[in-house]
Amino acid sequence: MVRRLDEVDHFRPKTCAVHRGRTYPAAAEADASGLIALTAGDDRPEGLIADPQGPSGDRFLATPGQLDAWYRTYWTFCWERCPFETVGTVDGRIKGVYTGGSWGFVNYKNVTHEPEPGAYTRYTVTVDLDGVTDLEHQRTDLIALAGAPLDLQMGERVYQFICARQNEQRDEHHREGDDDFVPAWREVHDLNQHYAKAVQAGDTDEAGQLLGALMAKADQWKSHPHHTVVSAGVPSP
Repeated sequence: MVRRLDEVDHFRPKTCAVHRGRTYPAAAEADASGLIALTAGDDRPEGLIADPQGPSGDRFLATPGQLDAWYRTYWTFCWERCPFETVGTVDGRIKGVYTGGSWGFVNYKNVTHEPEPGAYTRYTVTVDLDGVTDLEHQRTDLIALAGAPLDLQMGERVYQFICARQNEQRDEHHREGDDDFVPAWREVHDLNQHYAKAVQAGDTDEAGQLLGALMAKADQWKSHPHHTVVSAGVPSP
């Protein structure tokens, strides 16, 4: 494991797709038509169409049904008993993005605030291997998530993601207890509650619209490493 620290790509998250037994780098999300972009280089995958928006001609589009697998791999670890997801290595040390929701942690610990496009700021640490615990390799099956039926867990997953990001924003702007935070939290809370009631009532149309509205709230943090997993299978509002 120590030797792998010198391999910058080893601890970076990756998304892959398997088509007819061959593995290709792939997009982390399907496009608006539900197609997944694969990067194939000179080896044109048989039966797939070229991506008309791919300027280099090395990208091809597939439906989930054309793939043997579509998955995301990444590493997670804990530092100071809090969760992180790795983004790579820096000078033989692991760099990770904080994935918890404690504004107190990012205020009082030695984390780096890194602005991202839009409204999102990520919090990172770069630490020695012996300074982390629970270093684990993870794999998320994106096809399974994309084909999952609407259920209570899907809404809760999106809701918790939004709440964690709202907490981070609250910390970033030092707005503990201010009047702006509560209405924003209550809005997503109510959306989640209405979604749960629609699922329990079997009203799939209403549930889909409410879940899409929740996801629209989450989309302001598209650059967050967990957004891909949260958004898989969620319909547009």
